[in-house]
Amino acid sequence: ELNFQQDNADDQTALLSDGGVTSDFDYFDDTFITTSNIDQIVDSLEIGLFHYLIVIVCGLCYAGYNLYYQALGLIIITACDLNINATNKGWLSISFMIGMISSCILFGRLADVYGRRKIFLVAMVLHVTSTLASAFAYNYIMLAFMAGFVGSSCGAISAIVHSYALEFFPRRYRGTAGASISGFSILGSLYSCAIALAILPHPFHIRA
Repeated sequence: ELNFQQDNADDQTALLSDGGVTSDFDYFDDTFITTSNIDQIVDSLEIGLFHYLIVIVCGLCYAGYNLYYQALGLIIITACDLNINATNKGWLSISFMIGMISSCILFGRLADVYGRRKIFLVAMVLHVTSTLASAFAYNYIMLAFMAGFVGSSCGAISAIVHSYALEFFPRRYRGTAGASISGFSILGSLYSCAIALAILPHPFHIRA
């Protein structure tokens, strides 16, 4: 009986020595090594045309958030034909912020699971379609409803755009790149005000 137990012990020892059973620590070690190698490769890169283009593209996408939010204040002041008054004008901003807050967590998690580029493109498609749809709103309820969808897309963009762009940059340039992308929000506000200054003072009524 002792010989039989010893033989079993020898068999199990041989299996373990051959690497038949792996632990979770081995998987984490491999993942850590792979991530470290990617970080080292990215850190060895120099800034080139691709990095400037990704800052410009992501910055313009981020500027759309501030452009629409700035336009909401102008709509509240001037869109009298939509029955906007002192009692209901706050619902535009509330609807926008509710959509934005609710989508940040959802789209941020989806970006981590399915990839930032894929979810970022989905967010941009949602942003463009909801913004165009809100331009054809014929009453206040529809405008407030579409503001929630636009807020959802803006929340998704703001949650993904920086992490998506900065992963292409070496760590020593990520602060500058992130600040540059955030600076495009100022351009969005200036563009929105410039368009309002060119359009709002002039009537565009169609007379039958």
